[in-house]
Amino acid sequence: MYAARRKALLEEMGPGVMVIPAPPTFIRNNDVEHEYRQGSDLYYLTGFDEPESVLVLSNLEGRLSSAIFLRDRDPERETWDGPRLGVERAVDSLGIDAAFSIRSFDEKLPDFLENHRRAHYRIGFDRRFDERFLRALDVVRSRSRRGVECPSEIVDPGVSLHEMRLHKTPEEIAIMRRAGAITREAHLAAMGVARPGRFEYEVEAELLRIFRAHGSERPAYGSIVGSGPNPPSCTTARMIAGSRRATCC
Repeated sequence: MYAARRKALLEEMGPGVMVIPAPPTFIRNNDVEHEYRQGSDLYYLTGFDEPESVLVLSNLEGRLSSAIFLRDRDPERETWDGPRLGVERAVDSLGIDAAFSIRSFDEKLPDFLENHRRAHYRIGFDRRFDERFLRALDVVRSRSRRGVECPSEIVDPGVSLHEMRLHKTPEEIAIMRRAGAITREAHLAAMGVARPGRFEYEVEAELLRIFRAHGSERPAYGSIVGSGPNPPSCTTARMIAGSRRATCC
């Protein structure tokens, strides 16, 4: 499914190269990070949910290729953070053409950019990554004396990718319906515990319990649970079940 999406996207966007980085992680306090959620675009094209990863797609004169940069295996860190896919297993697991260590990304990105007129990249979302992307462009420009072409156009990937994501497959629709069914059950359960003397967080806890009990990894977004003296506008419960697949489709 993911390979078919990548192929369709490459054919739709035409000649060019697309760079889609994973969102950065954010520190909550000391060495504790906020819960990580993969970027929807990268997940839609790979099913891969690890941070510190970058997907690069290329359509060069009709030759379609895909590569992913990701973290190396690290048994010590995996004890704390969970297992990593690793470079060695990425090609077979993700059905991708090539996989490289994220440590080599800055060195290899210019090679992927060269001889493309158009680069698809979202500027402004992650300023630190913007700097890495722009440095790679400078490297490619420096190769012009060798006859290497540097991208002269930068296009937001959403121009073609988000149009694809609007059209759901039967499998995606089934997942969304499942999330909706979980949401209904969770709202009914929350209504059942909402009574005088209960705290707002108790109502929210019941809602989240039902989400997780039915296999939802996380809510689609944070809940608003308001009662008592809180403004009426806050009493609307904005709570929808989500799963890794349902919220990223």
